[in-house]
Amino acid sequence: MDIGQYGEDLAVKYLRQQKCTILARNYRSLYGEVDILCREGRKLVSVEVKTRIGSNMGPPHSAVSPYKYLKMLRTTYHFVHIRKPATQLIRIDVISILLRPDTSLQQLKHFKNIAF
Repeated sequence: MDIGQYGEDLAVKYLRQQKCTILARNYRSLYGEVDILCREGRKLVSVEVKTRIGSNMGPPHSAVSPYKYLKMLRTTYHFVHIRKPATQLIRIDVISILLRPDTSLQQLKHFKNIAF
């Protein structure tokens, strides 16, 4: 099982429950890759998903660096330039997923509007 893909699938399910519309998954540009791009109301939301089994290495969201944030921002602007979604308001989020050893969901945290 690909833990990263599994975490992204859980995140998509969660985002849909939050009334978000998924626009793209694993969107790539010259600048990097964004796991999920979705629309929430009038906002385009760029989401990085971090998934871990157990907490030995710290919380999953701690793996998002200022460099990754910058790559996400540039990739999101590329998406806006190419796809021209109805909204121009952008938000960068992180979804942190912690799994038990049997891969059942232990914790999902959604950090909205992160910044460095």
